[in-house]
Amino acid sequence: MMKNLPACTALICLLSLPSPTVWAQLEKSPYDTFSTDKMDATSVNIKWRPVANVQKECEAESHRRGNGGFNMALEACAFWQQGVMGRECLIITPKKPNYWNVGHEIRHCFQGSFH
Repeated sequence: MMKNLPACTALICLLSLPSPTVWAQLEKSPYDTFSTDKMDATSVNIKWRPVANVQKECEAESHRRGNGGFNMALEACAFWQQGVMGRECLIITPKKPNYWNVGHEIRHCFQGSFH
């Protein structure tokens, strides 16, 4: 498994946004620090949509935006784009999220596809 980790990580980055569970396997702790040197934006209009069925809503939103879906289990997701009034981001989380769900997705709002 370890020798395939770089290839798997690259594939995950290309195909989808991993769930916090997948990301947790790549980091030691949600308290690990990360660089803010590579920011896609420093100001973002964030919309937060808490839902009952994250998988269903994330897949539907992906398809609405012309993407192919995620093809993996999700705990939350984020979609970002440049809007008329600046960068816009939508995060979709469970109705009862944890800090990991929210923080991870908001990081996508500012750093795009960071993993």
